[in-house]
Amino acid sequence: MASDVPGKFPSLDPSDIARAELARWRRRLGSLTHEQEARIENLVISTATKISLLGGQVMQSLLENRR
Repeated sequence: MASDVPGKFPSLDPSDIARAELARWRRRLGSLTHEQEARIENLVISTATKISLLGGQVMQSLLENRR
């Protein structure tokens, strides 16, 4: 969930974001087996986590360069 630590940017859980996006696309994906659904969910969560980590690194770098 969101973090209100001074000097830090608010953060959202990448897993929550990924699941919300997957829910938005579920109908468009059509019928999936349980295995397909699980693999897609894992892929989307993994991708959201990587993007979140990269975004955090960029934001931290921007903060450090401001000083």
